[in-house]
Amino acid sequence: MGCTILMDVALEVTDVHKPWESGQVVVGLSRTKSCKQITIVTNMEREGVVKALWDCLCKVTQWTAMVDSIIDRMAVCAGTSSPESCYMDMTQHYPFRTCDYTLPQSFTGYVYLLISMVCHDEMYVGQTGRNMPVRLSEHNSGKGSYGTECSALMPWGVAAYIDKLSHMNVTERMRLEGKWKDLNYLSKQAGTCNIHDVLLNGKKVVDEYNATQNEPEKRISFHKCVEFYDG
Repeated sequence: MGCTILMDVALEVTDVHKPWESGQVVVGLSRTKSCKQITIVTNMEREGVVKALWDCLCKVTQWTAMVDSIIDRMAVCAGTSSPESCYMDMTQHYPFRTCDYTLPQSFTGYVYLLISMVCHDEMYVGQTGRNMPVRLSEHNSGKGSYGTECSALMPWGVAAYIDKLSHMNVTERMRLEGKWKDLNYLSKQAGTCNIHDVLLNGKKVVDEYNATQNEPEKRISFHKCVEFYDG
């Protein structure tokens, strides 16, 4: 069983050497019981040391936008009515490759969009009450659905998903799935059923549903997981 060892800490804050990211300051402070155990080694005035540490703690990193976005979407805020507050573009907020993004593993229910990694014109919209990694594995083993069983189109990847559906049953999830499919059918009839249009259709389903919800905790969320560039 692990434990944290508390000790006296020396922290160098000079014109030449000083912490460059907030984690260094946080870790240093977490190793002490009180501030009197911290010794600041410096050639600066008190105000300069305070400013250097404060600037370090407030410095924006590759994680800042992502963490802020996640917290904003997890919080229930009665004053939040903007459609954008229920939309998360992982290609913009995730600091690394989106293929490394971990799919949600809760059993709260999802409506999702799969895209063939072999042929990007082949897409599939489905729903599940199970976790996303297991459901994706089923699709890629040919046991997920008739629409994804063709081995020539595997592997399938998650292009987007709708979550925060814990208040819904399977019938309600299927209703969202059906609306997304209906919009995709209309796009196909208009000759514009590409990945960009299908993603916009999913976001439209979420926007229209949330417009009817007066209870913030029942608003659902749309997550976009891929980015495709024309040409």
